[in-house]
Amino acid sequence: MGEAEADRCGSGAAERDGLLHRYVHPTVPPKVEYTATPMAGELYESLVALTSWAERHREAISAARAEYDSRHGHPSA
Repeated sequence: MGEAEADRCGSGAAERDGLLHRYVHPTVPPKVEYTATPMAGELYESLVALTSWAERHREAISAARAEYDSRHGHPSA
């Protein structure tokens, strides 16, 4: 994967932000390996916790949105 391809899939930004380490093997065709940094691992744990929270509260959030929409004239999705 070249620099342009890495940027299109977001790995270039993740590498720049310190979330990924990228190693290009000097082979033909080139082989690229990505490894997550400890900072990425911490972010992953936070996202798993947020996703878990959202799943636990999905019905309550949906009910709150419906109630809000009914009071404020917003169409229900």
